[in-house]
Amino acid sequence: MSPPARAALCLLASLCLAGCASEPVSEPTRASQACVTCEKNWALCECQPEECCAEESQACDCCAGRASKAAPKPSEAPAESGPSYVNKGPEALDPAEVGIGAVVADAHFVDLNGETGSLRALASRAEATVVLFTGLGCPVTKAYAPGLEALTRPWRKRGVKVLVVSPAILDTPAKLRAWGKRHGWTFRVALDRAFAVTAALGGRRTADAFLLDREAKLRYRGPIDDQYGINLRLPKPRHHLLKDAVDALLAGEEIATPALEAPGCKITRVEFEDDDESDEDR
Repeated sequence: MSPPARAALCLLASLCLAGCASEPVSEPTRASQACVTCEKNWALCECQPEECCAEESQACDCCAGRASKAAPKPSEAPAESGPSYVNKGPEALDPAEVGIGAVVADAHFVDLNGETGSLRALASRAEATVVLFTGLGCPVTKAYAPGLEALTRPWRKRGVKVLVVSPAILDTPAKLRAWGKRHGWTFRVALDRAFAVTAALGGRRTADAFLLDREAKLRYRGPIDDQYGINLRLPKPRHHLLKDAVDALLAGEEIATPALEAPGCKITRVEFEDDDESDEDR
């Protein structure tokens, strides 16, 4: 980098830091604007600092620093009111209201290999069935993606079927295949463009996880664990919620916490008209 360019970059960085620490300047620079945008995105849980300010590292550092100062420590209980940077983990749901113990409605799907299946058929041939929702544009599911293979492989050896479903309207088979190959996924993956699986399970977020028994009864719904949430990223999970639920089901024991609200992006249902364009080309 030439000296003039380096000097300009330093000036942008200093203006960004000044803008986050005090009132914005009358004519904000690109870096300070990026800092403000990054800060808003962080507050809305739309992305993490390293993802929303890739081109302005100083603005990103500024935003992350401000967020970390305002957020409570992981050991602290979430505040009922206060700053927008709230440490919020999984919240309990009423098991009866979300269908725990009831047989799920059947829903058909076609996986990325072209093989058809349905929720009830899948459940009938397994000791247990885990359905994991995902979305390539969601920061929470992106954080979980690299560990899904290591999480699910031991279960499959114990007779547990695993299906990963994307209800994200912008995901395509080609993108999902590339994403799965990158992270070494060997389980079944399917798009849910018609939201059939989403509706049958009552999916709300792209990080929802569901556990069915052999009779296709819903035994657990919630997050994989409590490592990621709204403005919450812990070094490691404190509670392995889904793993504990699978272990309890296979052992014939009661699941301690069967219903929780998962983090992740809200699933928005959009109807598509049929056309001749192949998903592979989108």
